[in-house]
Amino acid sequence: EYYGRVLEINSPGILNGSIEIRDLKMTEAGKYYCGVTGFSAAIYNVHGTEVTVTPAVESDESIIQSPKQVTVTEGGTVRLNCGQTNSRIGAMTWYVDVQTRIVSNTSGDYYGRVLKHSSTGILNESIEIIDLKMNETGKYYCQVTDFKGEIHNG
Repeated sequence: EYYGRVLEINSPGILNGSIEIRDLKMTEAGKYYCGVTGFSAAIYNVHGTEVTVTPAVESDESIIQSPKQVTVTEGGTVRLNCGQTNSRIGAMTWYVDVQTRIVSNTSGDYYGRVLKHSSTGILNESIEIIDLKMNETGKYYCQVTDFKGEIHNG
């Protein structure tokens, strides 16, 4: 059922891993668990991550962000995706709540905790924020500045 849609993401030197599930279906909403296998038995994260899948809605600007909503345990990791459906090609900047709170590996409270992933030849980008804090709850969005200098929000 998930064949070809799951990408395993591992951070070298850090004892953690994550997966990205592409093209989620409404029927795939639910609680997902991380299982760690040892020498003798499997150990599972008993809390799990609740994934809510909402109908896909494209913005007027053809900027698509996913997931629309996610719940992450404090200290956990989240991956946020931003894609473009046309050839606007421009710089992407990530914000939380307001345009003055930039989310990057070199900004304020997020310093050293944001990994940026880009796909060559595909107009999308994602960020992975590790070791999330309770005060980082909010609405995250990407902003694309096109080659004309026009700004488009996700």
